[in-house]
Amino acid sequence: MLVRFRKPETLVEAIQRGWIASATLNLPVRALHDADGIWLHLDARLPLRTRHALTELGIDWDPPKPPAKLIAYPDWARMLPLMPVRGHEMPVGVECLLEIPSILELIQVSCELSRLGRADHHLRYPTVEGEPGYLRVHSPPQLTIERWSSGHDCGGIAAYWKSGDRAWIQWGWRHPTPERIPGSPLGSWLLRNSMPWREFDERDFLPARQRGFLALPTQATNWNDGSAPVRYSNPLRLLRQRNHSGAASAWWIDAPAEANLLDFLRELDERRLNQLQFMRLRCGDQIAILLKATGRDEIPVMLLPAMGFQPLLKLASLQIADGYRISPPIARDRLRVALGCESPNSESSESDVWLQPQPQSSDGDAAPGGMIRNAMPPRRFQSLADSVAHVVSEPTRHLQAVRVGDAFPMLPFDIVEEATAPKKKSKQDRTVVLQWPTQTPVKDVVSHKKAQTRPEPPPLEPIVFDVNLTDEQIVLQLRNLRSQLDALAENAPDAAPESASVSIWQQMAELYHRLNQPNEAAICWSQAMWLAPEWSGAIVSRWDEYERQTVIPARRSANPKASRIDQYRKHCLEILLPLTKMHPEPSRERRQTIVESLELGEETLPVRLVWLTWLEITQQSGGDVLALTRARDRILLQLHEFGLIIDRDLPSVLRGDVALETGMDAGRLNLLLEHARRWTGDQSSAILGPSKMRDGAFVALIFAYGYARQGLRENAMALLRSGADRLAKQSVPRRWLLEAYTDRTQQVLDGKRPRSPLNEDLIRLRMKLPSPDARTVNFLMQRSQLLDPSAVNDPLQVFEVDPNSALAKELGRFRELVSPAVLERRFPELLAQYTTKSERFLILREAISKAFQVRDSFAQLVFSQIRTVRQQFGYFIDLPAMLQWGTLLETALALAGHHERPAEIRTVMQHYQEMLKPLQGERAAWFIGGMNPGIFRRLAKLGEATLAAEFHNDLATKVILTEGIQATLKQPGANRPVLLQAMLRLAGGWFYFGNDRLAQEVIEAARREVYSTDYRPATQLDLACGLVECLANAPANQAMREYITLLTRLRMSEVGPSADYSYVVIGILERMILAVSSEDFRIDQSVRRRLDEEEYRIRQRIHADVRVAMQSAGL
Repeated sequence: MLVRFRKPETLVEAIQRGWIASATLNLPVRALHDADGIWLHLDARLPLRTRHALTELGIDWDPPKPPAKLIAYPDWARMLPLMPVRGHEMPVGVECLLEIPSILELIQVSCELSRLGRADHHLRYPTVEGEPGYLRVHSPPQLTIERWSSGHDCGGIAAYWKSGDRAWIQWGWRHPTPERIPGSPLGSWLLRNSMPWREFDERDFLPARQRGFLALPTQATNWNDGSAPVRYSNPLRLLRQRNHSGAASAWWIDAPAEANLLDFLRELDERRLNQLQFMRLRCGDQIAILLKATGRDEIPVMLLPAMGFQPLLKLASLQIADGYRISPPIARDRLRVALGCESPNSESSESDVWLQPQPQSSDGDAAPGGMIRNAMPPRRFQSLADSVAHVVSEPTRHLQAVRVGDAFPMLPFDIVEEATAPKKKSKQDRTVVLQWPTQTPVKDVVSHKKAQTRPEPPPLEPIVFDVNLTDEQIVLQLRNLRSQLDALAENAPDAAPESASVSIWQQMAELYHRLNQPNEAAICWSQAMWLAPEWSGAIVSRWDEYERQTVIPARRSANPKASRIDQYRKHCLEILLPLTKMHPEPSRERRQTIVESLELGEETLPVRLVWLTWLEITQQSGGDVLALTRARDRILLQLHEFGLIIDRDLPSVLRGDVALETGMDAGRLNLLLEHARRWTGDQSSAILGPSKMRDGAFVALIFAYGYARQGLRENAMALLRSGADRLAKQSVPRRWLLEAYTDRTQQVLDGKRPRSPLNEDLIRLRMKLPSPDARTVNFLMQRSQLLDPSAVNDPLQVFEVDPNSALAKELGRFRELVSPAVLERRFPELLAQYTTKSERFLILREAISKAFQVRDSFAQLVFSQIRTVRQQFGYFIDLPAMLQWGTLLETALALAGHHERPAEIRTVMQHYQEMLKPLQGERAAWFIGGMNPGIFRRLAKLGEATLAAEFHNDLATKVILTEGIQATLKQPGANRPVLLQAMLRLAGGWFYFGNDRLAQEVIEAARREVYSTDYRPATQLDLACGLVECLANAPANQAMREYITLLTRLRMSEVGPSADYSYVVIGILERMILAVSSEDFRIDQSVRRRLDEEEYRIRQRIHADVRVAMQSAGL
């Protein structure tokens, strides 16, 4: 049977997973290596399950005829190709073998190693002319080895490293299965990439010390002492520290210091107050106040305008601004003397020194790295709590007790006989009944008050299932349970019985434990607890029973990310266990450790589980409402930015990809990558002939980002290396774009947020580019959906505001404010200071973004100003300004949902509809074609699905005639590209609301126009990009077919001013990758609507729980 593995990595993975029998690997095999993969003749017939697994990896079971005859290999080890290894991944401390072509070079290398301290190496001189010499050395300098071996292809030195005791492998490469390398008659093998194996005799090596060829120069050069008593001045600088992750322990309060301190004290609780010390200082007319944290248990988070400080080199008398470092670094004792902390001849501290950066002046005269040295009396801090007097300004009311009687009247009561409990189910053949634990509840562990408020967990019915179920049968049962859950939701969506749904979720959780998928089970357990809080104790008890029986696979334990998620999940369960009344509450120290861990891992756990855990933490800590509200703010902000994540918040059976093996499927990306390479590499393709074929490098960079979003690190890094090899020595714009795409992909691999800014060094380098190169880069940056989404329709550019203007700098300072009181004071001041409509729009936009991070009162102030600023614009003439307002109002909708203000949602939509009211026909199409189609889902996530459907219908009637889509496009004088762009936006909404017929009609019309050559290239490209974005909402199979067809049929001229890249290639492929690698692409619209409804209900539950907690605390 002839098969083809498209990539060598696929064959290696199949061998490592054990899908090819071990006995087969020792047998002879016939294979052929070429650019299309590895052609392999399999003699043995593989099981059906193995064939399915190999098919998912990308194996061709019926490949075309190979281009040449298959080569016979004595075993599989000699057939497998060597795999490249990056320099920093090479093993450390291994023995190295150098194959050197001449005896002169052998002597030179030996001398070089002796100079580097490796004189214990061994040599073997060539015995025949033309034969190479060999040198063996243990733990050689890696950089030296790479420098020597870099010229091997042109006759240089070849380097090998010892792998086991049977093979020397070329430096920079590894064998996929070193344990299967057979023995050699001469002792070992020499393995070189793409070359036959050679036998190697390891005998006849002699120590280098026995070769007396080292000699000193004939004459030495003598130098006299010419030193002079000179002291060189080297100024110390204060520079920003990269990748800083520390926390400040002291703060310098900004001016006005006392007013800011009073604002801070108004909301400071007693526990935080006792953690702080302060010092009041004076310098002329200036007053400064310093705060310092005490103790090591916890460093408070300071929400006031202040600069953070931390000790430098662990010196209490020397504080440095947080995030900065001293350059150059010097010893501690010399640094203390240089900064004036002590005199040169004394060890006692003369003064404390606080170092802060020199602020940059408006004209930029201050040199970077400047510092201000603040000297003050040593350690004069005093307790802040002792200096704060809590007063009550209102007068005291004196009340008197009034006796109303000896006893309260009570109503008569009846004795009611309790119903008998149902009989337990009896054991049957091949079944098992899981009963609840019978341990005695823990007494006197919690306080008397908590023991009264925590109810006894009611019992749940035991689940009966067959213990001999196979994995495939368990999957079928999970799908059956999903059908039952769907039937419950359809028959009684608003009044589904809790007992029935909880039982279904409980069975799902137990079946997932049978599949050894504890994270999927945790989603189901938390869903059951969410639906029935009164049964939480019984649910947690059953969960704990299964969790203790779970065995984590070795490969998951070896994965750091998966191991951390398992640890976070167990911490949540440890907090929830006291609900069972069979386990004590964790100690205060243990609970604090879990809280710190939970704050780090919240984004990796199901949202419901995180919130239920925080509710229990609040109860165990005596009602810490402040911690609960902070958890609420973090979770709601996370929902605003990302929504519910299907892999984290939805069990696999509901998202449609339940399987025996978990992991991301890269099949779609692999298929698109293959067609994209053909599209850009085919000379008959549309992309302007050979000069544009270099964009294969950008194909690799864009797909690297897609693989990174899917969690496939090795694929992403391999494509990054491929792109770097092609672009590293190209023009300046191409090199800069290489670094930008690499940085964006690395951010995804590091787990950073999708819209994180690019590296600061890249931004500074971009600002320094020469004018022609800058225009080339800026053209792409202003249009790229991947590199810098914030630069697309940048409001500063739309309203023609200079980024260096006074307003832009003021907005930057406003963005850094954290105190709600300061924000509420500064926002009206800015609106009064800047009066033009564009300036006020930019101020309002920054305020709305800031309102997600602070309290509700500031959000109310922002909402009150929307109508005022909106009325200042009046009737819109400029379409870009109108689109900016559409984006702002959509963000305002999210803010209203974030702070639970349903009335404001309706108000904001009224603003939106008033703005669109004058638009009709083509002008409305221009706006709809440029608006964000996600506004419909945004409204559904806020519980306004009906309003979203009505709004979508209103937009459609503004563009489409009553006769239908085709009649609208065929009307005389119709601007078909503009109308189609609007219809493609509306089609995304039709897919979401389940009206696929109209959406498919739009796609059919757009398909005909995209492949037409009647339009200008820019118009054709806009239609193609609009079609790609619309298909992201279509069924995944249809979208993939359309994408492949587009990469096969599209023929058009280039767009853009640059010869350094093809904007056609980048514009289309970026949108494809963003669509295919997104989570929404993997689920259908019904699941998307379910997620949006769940997100709304979760928001409502979180707000309700916080209100109850605040009422219980008397707030």
